[in-house]
Amino acid sequence: EEARGQLDEESKWTMARRVQNAVRIWLIRLRLPVEDLAVLRVTVKRASGVPNLELLGGASDPFLRFTIAGWHTNMTRQTGVARTSASTGRELKAVDGLIDPAWDETVDCLVRLEPLLKLGLEVLDHETFGEHKLMARAESVALFENVAEMRTLVASREPLIKEFKLTPTPASFLGGGSASRRSCTVTLALEARRVPREKEELAKGHPLPLPLQRPNRLPPPPPRPPPKTPP
Repeated sequence: EEARGQLDEESKWTMARRVQNAVRIWLIRLRLPVEDLAVLRVTVKRASGVPNLELLGGASDPFLRFTIAGWHTNMTRQTGVARTSASTGRELKAVDGLIDPAWDETVDCLVRLEPLLKLGLEVLDHETFGEHKLMARAESVALFENVAEMRTLVASREPLIKEFKLTPTPASFLGGGSASRRSCTVTLALEARRVPREKEELAKGHPLPLPLQRPNRLPPPPPRPPPKTPP
């Protein structure tokens, strides 16, 4: 029975790899558009419905970690610890086992804008000693609904406000009871400014290479020295 279960797991893994490769080849044949390099400004606004993990009456110390991943991009950023409530603007406190932290932090990310960009979100409880506790998570969420939304973001001067749903982790059920089983939301504001091709290296923090100067014609030969006169 154990050997049969192991074979079943291996066959599932092999089938998943085959499907992943087939989808990748199909997407390559579609030649989905890849835009120029862009500075994606992510403003982490707030979260609501986050389960509180503190069991002694206090409030957790939540911070947000997000990952942007694609064929040309893979980066992880995080915010500081939220101390204020998004609804009251005062000190963060738990209400019915839930908290609503407000961060209002802005992070600039240098990315390749792609239709298939994925966003990963994690709300964690900061611990001074030991590992941080995971409170809620969302994995591989589409950053853009479609190509039109991505291009509109680049052309628009107004930030795009988006809400993402996160699923509380099983460990959070202990802190908030049945209330923690609801999904929580995180609100982000997105802005994007495209970087011209000729300034890509400069945007990455590297000096721009000087263009190679090639003359249209060869330089004239140096003048011949005057003939020596006999004494």
